[in-house]
Amino acid sequence: CDDKGNLWFGTDFSGVSKFDGKTFTNYTRAQGLVDDQVFSIFQDKDGTIWFGTWNGLANYDGKKFVQFPFYVESPCCIFTSLAQDNEGYIWVGTDGAGAAKLKEKPYEKYSPENGLAGYSVYCILKDRYGKLWFGTDNGLSRYDGKSFKNFRVEQGLSSNKITSALE
Repeated sequence: CDDKGNLWFGTDFSGVSKFDGKTFTNYTRAQGLVDDQVFSIFQDKDGTIWFGTWNGLANYDGKKFVQFPFYVESPCCIFTSLAQDNEGYIWVGTDGAGAAKLKEKPYEKYSPENGLAGYSVYCILKDRYGKLWFGTDNGLSRYDGKSFKNFRVEQGLSSNKITSALE
């Protein structure tokens, strides 16, 4: 739940639904959401809610949506996962274009070319030590703020396709 106790649910073609314990409030493109297919929801340390959708990112401050411009060079623009590092930067995982650290433009992009295990990032987890873990289509990557260490079946994983994570 968010810091106000609301539950948020992403849908396939119907935006997001917020449940306050009594009623649902629905948000779609008509209210400013960038797309109605929502794959990931995350609240940052400032209380802003982020939405990863089929066609981009949006954030919501409790009053209005802001479409967050982000371009990836990929045939698909599905934003599958969101996390925040200890420095306050938002990290975004995509289906096919790796991951990115959102900061001042240009965004820092990560892919197998610079150490990330795979191009599709299904989940991002920040552990208790501040390290980021990326579940990808080609293994698991741990980022310590400087470089990636990758884990695959050869290191003991049961599969190279990592879809979710929990600490």
